[in-house]
Amino acid sequence: MEEPSYSLKQDGTYSVHTTDEGDTRGIFKGYSSLCGEIAVVIETRGEKLRFIPLAQIVYIDELLVPKSEDQPKKVDIYYR
Repeated sequence: MEEPSYSLKQDGTYSVHTTDEGDTRGIFKGYSSLCGEIAVVIETRGEKLRFIPLAQIVYIDELLVPKSEDQPKKVDIYYR
């Protein structure tokens, strides 16, 4: 039996809770390097990209994940 994979799915909708008790909801676009730190990139409702450093994330709620057939086979989800 194959073990499930736990990861953020590109174009999935998530709610990211941070150490400053902030709550960012939006679509996961990928990861980026931000001043030497890794950040999660979320597209907010205003279609702005928000870069959230991993060290500031307390937890992430999965709200909506695209079906696996909607996911491209191979995706480069790193911003440069």
